[in-house]
Amino acid sequence: MLFRSATDHAGNPVTDLQSGDLRVTDNGASEPVTSLRLNPSQTAPTVVILLDLMDLSFLQRGVAANQLKESLAGVQTAGPLHLYLLVAGSLYPAQSIGQLDKALQKVNRLRTLDIREDPVEHFKTTYSALDSMSQELARFPGPKQLLWITYGIPSGMRMVEGWMDMTPRLRQLAAQFNRADIAIYTLDPSLILGTLNRDGLEVLSAATGGRSFSSSDLKMALKQMGIDTSASYLLDYSP
Repeated sequence: MLFRSATDHAGNPVTDLQSGDLRVTDNGASEPVTSLRLNPSQTAPTVVILLDLMDLSFLQRGVAANQLKESLAGVQTAGPLHLYLLVAGSLYPAQSIGQLDKALQKVNRLRTLDIREDPVEHFKTTYSALDSMSQELARFPGPKQLLWITYGIPSGMRMVEGWMDMTPRLRQLAAQFNRADIAIYTLDPSLILGTLNRDGLEVLSAATGGRSFSSSDLKMALKQMGIDTSASYLLDYSP
């Protein structure tokens, strides 16, 4: 299995882990680690930024796009960088930062899908979009890092029949991302802080070896993502 990143409390890479430093459990049972080694792959991951516009007005979309352009000015990643917009439950590639305005004009002509007051439909729509995102990124070779700028997704919802735990569904989705070699990172929007739903984001990021940043600092997030790739391990255990 791929152990995506090992860092200390300050976010610095840890590159000298030994098998005895880790404990692996499978369905609650402790399993012996047979080998642990740094990932020898020299392939720089493809970085994909997904800007979630589903909860934003047309005005807020423009502000969010401008913030993204300003944050990416002068930023370089070791591997390819791709941009996508998430609107009305569908994904739209922006190709590059220079094409972001054109992509935004295109999606603003679409009929809006107002599901903000319906948490069930919001969850279903977001889940379906992420499912499509995993399939889209699976066609890119090598490892991928998805940075999702979003207000979040819940890990549980109150239904008419009672409370429903959505964590198993999120972990199922995370397993799909893992099979495609995609680590999920999430970043706060900087428009209306205080309305974030972090719990589901932490489930997805933890299950794929990514991070849920409690910040809207894009440059910091991209820097940390680059650090994480230098401290990934391949781990074998005997079930």
